[in-house]
Amino acid sequence: MFDPDLFDAKEFSQATDQGLDEIEAMVGQPLPATYRAAMLAGTGSSMRQTMAVGDMDVDLAGIIRAAPRHKNDYAMPNVWAVMKNRLPKGWLPFARSSGGDMFCIALTGGRVAMYSPDLAPDEGPMAEADLIPVAKTLPDFAAMLAPFTL
Repeated sequence: MFDPDLFDAKEFSQATDQGLDEIEAMVGQPLPATYRAAMLAGTGSSMRQTMAVGDMDVDLAGIIRAAPRHKNDYAMPNVWAVMKNRLPKGWLPFARSSGGDMFCIALTGGRVAMYSPDLAPDEGPMAEADLIPVAKTLPDFAAMLAPFTL
C-alpha cells in the first residue's frame, strides 16, 4: 500500500489501536480500515522527502499525526479542532500541502479529496461537492505519490 522508505519509521510508534479509537470517539465515526492500517503501519507522521500528487505537493511537515495527545500542531486533535466546522460532515483531514490545502479522507467509503480554503465559504462547512476529488481510496492516493520537483 505505501512505500515505507518514504517515511521516518521512528516517528510512527505513536499510532496505536487505543489512540485511533480515541480519534474515532473524537470524530464520532469509525475510521476507514485503510486509514487505520496505514497509521498502524507507520505511514502517518513524517516523510523523508516532500512528495506530490500531480502538481500538488504533500508537505513533509503536514502529515497529520494519528496520536491524539501529541503536542505538535499537526496532531489530529489540534487539526480537528480547527477543521471540524469547515469540512463537510464525514470527512477527516490527513495531510496538507504547503499552500494550506488539506487532503481528506471520507470516513464512509474512504475516498480522498482536497479541501481548499480558497473555495471554502466564509462561515460554516464546505459543501461536499466543493471538495476536489483526488483518489477513490487511500491506497490509490498512496500509489499516486511521487517525489516533488519544481
